[in-house]
Amino acid sequence: MFRNFFVPFVFTLLALNVSAQVGVFVAPHVGFQLESFNTTGVNTFFDTWNEHYKLGMKQPFESVGSFSNRGIDYGINVVAYGDLKKTSFYASLGVFYNQSAVKRSSTMWNNYSNEFNLHFRDVEVPIMIGAAIKGKFTLALNADFLFRQAMLDFTTVYPDGSKSYGNEFDINGVYKVSVPDMYLGPALIIRLGRVQFPISVTFPLGMFKNNDLPLTDYGANRWRSTNFPERFDDWLTDVSGMDQENALYMNQMKGMKIMVGLEFLIGKMKD
Repeated sequence: MFRNFFVPFVFTLLALNVSAQVGVFVAPHVGFQLESFNTTGVNTFFDTWNEHYKLGMKQPFESVGSFSNRGIDYGINVVAYGDLKKTSFYASLGVFYNQSAVKRSSTMWNNYSNEFNLHFRDVEVPIMIGAAIKGKFTLALNADFLFRQAMLDFTTVYPDGSKSYGNEFDINGVYKVSVPDMYLGPALIIRLGRVQFPISVTFPLGMFKNNDLPLTDYGANRWRSTNFPERFDDWLTDVSGMDQENALYMNQMKGMKIMVGLEFLIGKMKD
């Protein structure tokens, strides 16, 4: 599906390049992303864990803030300016890869620790269409198609620094969920010569039904639920795993995304 759209789009931009003024460029991209998410589920887990082990803990899990998810993205953009001398159209199509993480740890009095390491890996296809003012300032709409994998490592860390996914704690494991989605919002692109700075603020649309999938350890061998719990105390008492809704879900981990990027335009300038 992506190839059927991407190839015609790129060839259309290249065909426009035969115009006297239209400029089509290949633009390597690097950027910083900051994304908000609903912290209720994660912080509820931390609170219930801390309460359960409070008599044996040296350092509890710290809560996370709304913008704790941040990371670097990089990729390639194909960019078209209708006319670099006057107000005209702007269009771009990119393929970006982004990694971000939320990390927390707690320590027991015996100096054994537990690490909560939530990784996000995104493959993004942003499409921006808008109006460029003399090729210097562009106001655009950013439609960002995204495929996200979330992976949560919950491990026991020994005093010597070695990590274990074993049965020191029944909850140890690797929990995963993967979903597609689409983000939509405004963008501003500032161009200075061959360098441009895209800035966008987008919001998830939740277009796909599987956005409510839980983080699950598919390799776990236990009676308790293999979903990562929101309420740790309830998960502990539910030894037969009857409560499958006590879980962290993907739709809790998405929100407003702020991106600030840097791109270098490679191609013939016609200004």
